[in-house]
Amino acid sequence: MKTKIRRTLGRAALTTLLSLLAACASHEYAAEAIDATVVDAASQKPIAGALVIARWMARGGAGFHSPHDAGSVEVLETLTGPDGKFHFNAWGPKTYEGDGVLLADDPLIVIYKRGYQLSHLSNPSMPCRPRRTCVLTRPVR
Repeated sequence: MKTKIRRTLGRAALTTLLSLLAACASHEYAAEAIDATVVDAASQKPIAGALVIARWMARGGAGFHSPHDAGSVEVLETLTGPDGKFHFNAWGPKTYEGDGVLLADDPLIVIYKRGYQLSHLSNPSMPCRPRRTCVLTRPVR
């Protein structure tokens, strides 16, 4: 009986150790290029000079607010041109040795232009992907 309990405890300790080592392992990531146009929601005209930030965010951890922001794997920024277009180069492979992993909703794209509502877009809901058009709306006055 004691031998069986020791074996069970030994297996549990080994499983815990391997889980901890896997959590500390580095991961390699890459992303495709992103090309899109930012337009005004009402007029559908291109918006020049909008700030566009793309952030690939590692998430991980346990607890009530899991998964939490564990760090940035990559952050890119640019301004839209006179035609409202922006481009982010493809990147990677890149090794990330921090806590957490990328999830399916990366990158988070934030678009800002004075006089418009701040826009947050993520991969599953990103209108930039299929239509390649990101729409900004003016704030209600």
